[in-house]
Amino acid sequence: CLVLDPATGRKAAQIDLPADLAAAWSNLRVWRDFLVGQSGKHLVCMNRHSGRLAWKYECGRANLSLAVGGGKVFCAELIDIKRPGPAGGEDAQARALDIQTGKLLWQIPGGSDVRYSRSLDLVVMSSGIYRAKDGSLAAALPEASKAGAKTRPENAPRPLFIIGQKVLVGTEESFVVYDLLSGKPTGEAMTWTRRGCTIPR
Repeated sequence: CLVLDPATGRKAAQIDLPADLAAAWSNLRVWRDFLVGQSGKHLVCMNRHSGRLAWKYECGRANLSLAVGGGKVFCAELIDIKRPGPAGGEDAQARALDIQTGKLLWQIPGGSDVRYSRSLDLVVMSSGIYRAKDGSLAAALPEASKAGAKTRPENAPRPLFIIGQKVLVGTEESFVVYDLLSGKPTGEAMTWTRRGCTIPR
């Protein structure tokens, strides 16, 4: 992982993965002094200034979604729709770990993209909105779940972006805005015809 000088673009440093991890860096996130990323099934947390390893944690599968904030790393194992049963991730888990120590703080059944709201200290997955402190359910997303049940798994709605007290839940061709506090939709779905590989931004 190269560290570049923002003024010149020149290489200022390099942060290497531990020698016992073979897979390349992916899924990079930064929070304060920490660089969090993924190497295969492992979550890796480094001090981004010294490049020293803070901790690593092995998950059940390599297909992961990450978010960081509030002193925690949130990680959800994603379901592989092409492999039905446990191998595909029906037993997938979502976890929160202490960003300084790697200690497991909580774990719940999971399997979707994960997003974090810093202002409300909430975690959003397709299954609902959860309190970041303990993983307890703050609000369900019944409308999103209902929409997911009507579509093929690869087209099921998932959390896309958090904006203030709202979350956009959808796919590459549609989204609905939900209120983060109530889990209720705030308007009608916006849909369009996607051409190529463009995704919402």
